Amino acid sequence: MIFEMTTQVRIANIEEGQKWYETLLNKKPDFTPHEGFAE
Repeated sequence: MIFEMTTQVRIANIEEGQKWYETLLNKKPDFTPHEGFAE
């Protein structure tokens, strides 16, 4: 049984990637541990 899953999507532009994330999940990332990374 799977309880959690993580997927990584590499992008060239972090701002555009965050817009895509927000559109897909209808929310902002929960955690941004460092520049250029969001989850």
